[in-house]
Amino acid sequence: ATKTCTTNQSMIDLTSKHLEELRTQCSSTDKITQIEIKEAESKLIRMVGNQLVAKQKLNVDVIPDALK
Repeated sequence: ATKTCTTNQSMIDLTSKHLEELRTQCSSTDKITQIEIKEAESKLIRMVGNQLVAKQKLNVDVIPDALK
């Protein structure tokens, strides 16, 4: 579960950075950019959900520091 959470967090960080770049460096009125932003947002929501599920599966009282 720890490895899953670490991998998920890396993916969340990369997607979040990509989303921020899309919003700041690209024309938000461009149709393709809007589609890509929506896809990145959807991907982030799924990944955060997966992260929460993986943490829940740990079934421990105290979450390890690496996963906080």
